[in-house]
Formats: sequence, structure tokens, C-alpha cells
Amino acid sequence: MIYEVTNMHYRTVAADEIQKFSQAEQYCFFIDPTDYQPFVDRKMKPEELRGIFSDEGDLLAGLINFPYELYMSGAKVGMGAIAGVVSWPEHRRGGNVGELLIRLMHEEKEKGVPLSGLYPFKQAFYRRYGWEIASAWLTHEIPPEQLAPYRRAEGHVRRFAPGTVDWQVLERIYKAKFAGHLGYKVRETESAWADWPFWGPPAHTAVWYPSPGAEPQGYLIYRFWKDDKGEQALVARELAALTPAAERGLWGYVAQHDSQVRTVRYRTPRDYPVWHLAENTRDVKSTLDAGWMLRFVDFQAAFEQRPWPGAPDASFVIGVADEHLPWNNGTFRLTFEAGRCKVTPAAAETPVLTADQRTWVQIYSGLVRPDQAVRTDHLRCTNLDALHKLVRAIAGQEMWFYEYF
Repeated sequence: MIYEVTNMHYRTVAADEIQKFSQAEQYCFFIDPTDYQPFVDRKMKPEELRGIFSDEGDLLAGLINFPYELYMSGAKVGMGAIAGVVSWPEHRRGGNVGELLIRLMHEEKEKGVPLSGLYPFKQAFYRRYGWEIASAWLTHEIPPEQLAPYRRAEGHVRRFAPGTVDWQVLERIYKAKFAGHLGYKVRETESAWADWPFWGPPAHTAVWYPSPGAEPQGYLIYRFWKDDKGEQALVARELAALTPAAERGLWGYVAQHDSQVRTVRYRTPRDYPVWHLAENTRDVKSTLDAGWMLRFVDFQAAFEQRPWPGAPDASFVIGVADEHLPWNNGTFRLTFEAGRCKVTPAAAETPVLTADQRTWVQIYSGLVRPDQAVRTDHLRCTNLDALHKLVRAIAGQEMWFYEYF
């Protein structure tokens, strides 16, 4: 597919142009070619690369768009994961990247992909084109001696060296734990697990069993890292436990590293009860940071494809403003029934809840409650009953996406 723009063209990056794209990536992100080549070999596929090219075939701007699926309350919802957005300095501030992003959104809409996510170099830049912060995470630093009560936790832990664990064992636990949550990436293939976690030192894995030979009920993916002071840390990248006993057992395994590391680092959703782990909570340092950014490619499909298990049966009209994607811009009736949502155009009706699509994506993700958005004047409300029903529909988990791409 080719979208023609004034003296520039949007298209797929051809296989024989990957080197040209890679050179731009290395230049823009200061990546050592030795470190970058494994990424090119494993992850860079021509069908996932898009670029804006001049009439002469020069790459003006480019990006990678990985096709992901997210678990959403038991359903799977498609998302394009944008990464590696590049532009040579002599071509910047000419609208190329903006054109690239919006053209990609048109293409994703045609493919039926409802969401688009990215990690920004600058939030303000991507807000211009409709992306908004949709998640937040807490990064905890826990001295391992604070985990001492868990050292004698029940169960059996088996440690696997990097690259030796059976991915299917992890996938069964991961799916059982997270498929009913919001925002976790679907990882149903060996390649998805081989790429997770990709960056950084090799990852170790600890698997927890109620007893030797029993079915595993939890795992921990972790790696060792030196901080800015040269002190060793254990970084817990992912902990999935199907039972409280499994969670205690895995933290007990972490606690056994007290003679080896100075701190344990773990990134969690905002509602994770990390303080229950520590004997002295004042020794736990927690930092709140913004996570990824999200955009509606297709507002209607995004609302209809995910279940809404807590939503009361209700129907009301909303207004959505989207200056870049006309199919998202307008008035719609939301009808919640039996845990699903139907979205229908309602141009002749008056909306009772109105916001920019960036605010709607924050509400959709659970990062911002509708009543909070009203309080900050990002959501305009003329019907409190509709607001309260929307609050109930959204209530529950926040989307939690923390894999880097």
C-alpha cells in the first residue's frame, strides 16, 4: 500500500532497504552496531517497517510497528506497537514523522487493529497526534533483608539458567494468571517468550512447585544488574503466582540473595501490595513513573472488542474529539449490556459526556477514572447518572503493559 503525500511517499521498507533503516536507527539512538545487529536479525522484518520516502527514494522518516495482541478481561484485542521512530536531522521539523504516524493509523484501521501503543521520547510530541499516557508503574527498591520472613516459605523452587526453561511451562502459568486482566501482552508462541525479556543481561528463571514433582504454580524471571554506584541489584522482571503460597515461595527465593545483592528492584502496578513484603516499610523506596502511551486507532472497535464485566446495563451518548482520525470524531451512543458494549453513531443526539479521544483512552485504560477527568475539566458532564454508570463500567483494574519494544 502506498499513500502519496506532497513530494513524499508512505510505504513498507523493502528488504534491501533494511540496512538504510538500520543506519538511521543507530544514528538516532546512539546504538553500537555490535549491540544492534542481534535485534536486526531477530526482530526487524520488512513487513513491520514503514517509512516516508522522497521521490528519489531517500528515507526521510521511519518506524517499526510490531503486531501485538493484549489480554483484556479474557478477550484478545489487537494493538500495533510502534518503536524505533527515526528521522535524519536534515529532514526534521518538516512534518515527516507526523505524516508517518497518521498514515500508519489509516493502514491499521483498514487491518482492523483498534489500538496503537508506544514509548515516547517526549510525551508532548506524541500528544499532538493523539497518543496519551495510559499506564503508570511503581518501581520499588527493597533491601533483601526486609524479605527475611519469607526465607522459610513453603514449597520447592527450581532455578533455570538463562535459555534453559521450557517456555510452555511459563506460558501456562502466565495465561492462567493474566488472561483475565487488562493489557498484558499475549505470548502464545516460543518466539514471544524468546524475545522476552530481550534487552539487558541474560535472564534467570525460578519456578515454584508445591512439592517436588507437582505441577508448577508460579515463576520469577529476574536478572542481575549493577546500579550507578556499581552495587549489585536483583531486578525482578516478572513474577506470576497462581496462589499466595507460590508468591511467598518466590519472594522467599529472592530473600536468599541477601549476601549477593544490595537491593531488589521490582516494577509493579500501582495497586500491588508491596508493603506486605517488608518488615520495615520505611526501608522500601518506591518511585511513581508514567508508562507507555496509547491511542485509539478505532474507538468503536476498541470499546466493542473488550468485555466490560463490571458494567451495569446502561445507554448514554458521548462526544469524542479526534482531529486526526475522522472516524473517531463525533457523537456516539454507548450501550452496555450483559458485560459488552455496543457503539453506534448518534450524530443527531446531544452528548452528555464529552472529551478529547486522549482523555477517553485514559478512561478506557483505567488510568483515570471518569469522575477524576470531570474534576480536572478534561471530561465535560451534563448528566451525573451517566457519569456514575461509566464509573462503574470502568471500575477495577488498570491496564498494565510493561514490556519494552
